Amino acid sequence: MSRQLQKRGAFLFQSDPTHLATVAAVSKSSVPVWTTGGRLQLSIAEYFTCSRIASPTAFQAPTDNETFLLDVNPTLKRITNSVVRTSGYLKKLASECTSHKEFAKMSVLVSIAGGYDLQLRLQSVAETDFSLCSGVVIDGVLRDLPVSSVEVKNYSDESKGLHEFLTTTLPKVFAHIPPHLPRFITQIWQPCDIALAARSGCDIFDGSLPYRLSRSGIGWIYEDWNENNLSSMVSDPKFLEFPIEESHNLDAEEWHLPIQPGCNCFTCLHHTRIYISHLHIAQEMLAPMLLMIHNSHQYYRFFSDLRRSISVNKIDSFITHAFNWRFPINILTVDKTNEFKSTVNTDYDDV
Repeated sequence: MSRQLQKRGAFLFQSDPTHLATVAAVSKSSVPVWTTGGRLQLSIAEYFTCSRIASPTAFQAPTDNETFLLDVNPTLKRITNSVVRTSGYLKKLASECTSHKEFAKMSVLVSIAGGYDLQLRLQSVAETDFSLCSGVVIDGVLRDLPVSSVEVKNYSDESKGLHEFLTTTLPKVFAHIPPHLPRFITQIWQPCDIALAARSGCDIFDGSLPYRLSRSGIGWIYEDWNENNLSSMVSDPKFLEFPIEESHNLDAEEWHLPIQPGCNCFTCLHHTRIYISHLHIAQEMLAPMLLMIHNSHQYYRFFSDLRRSISVNKIDSFITHAFNWRFPINILTVDKTNEFKSTVNTDYDDV
């Protein structure tokens, strides 16, 4: 391992935050792990063995996080079962850990189940033995995006429920969690949702947004937060969709600009919008790679502003700023990297 990588933590989570389970596959004694080859059902002992072999900095304790599926709204019974199963998984994991000395060197992140329901989340907290863990994961809160063009049903209602969860439910849940434990939240990726969750007490988020944007051919144009700008309005465009079409109404000079003028990422320093658009048209693998570099850079800038807003006690102002970017669902349901993969005769994923 390089010296640079040794400075970074590697966290192992049960689910990929960018892919939603298509069917409920949990049971009282096993959890599903979705691989490129499909569903892999693991007992708690097998789950622990896999985590131990991977040797991450920390790993998520098994959880029933399939409370939201693509086209099924969860019932109260379904969410209640998720709490019961998650609690049972943790007890079985604790039993497995007592027989392995190396467990003492591993950090466990326990999951708090319960969907959007406050009482069930609090029940999950009450049934959790926090002495076993080094952190807490809030999981199973959002009906995620499919990677195909399937329409997300009742998205406006879903957004309303998520907003209430992030602003009202989360603070009440965190009030019952030991304050020294870091709080992770998964499947929260819209900038405004991240800002709301941070205000409510979340410490760490998954880094899926740059991948989501790059996968769909989107270049994020992020404007720095100005704590003295009361309006918090930013100029258009707020993002570019590649390949760029004539309908974008860009001037000839704008085609030859970087994705975001003034950005000092590698992509913007060396390449233009028209070149990146050409790469997408030609289905070159370099296209999503350059977008990933740029979008990751914007993501770091976003979090730098978020941390600064908290330090100067102006998080509400930053939340207003973050609401300038809510990436369209109909665009993010398209996985353009599949188009690139289809041109290569290989059994391996290219991105």
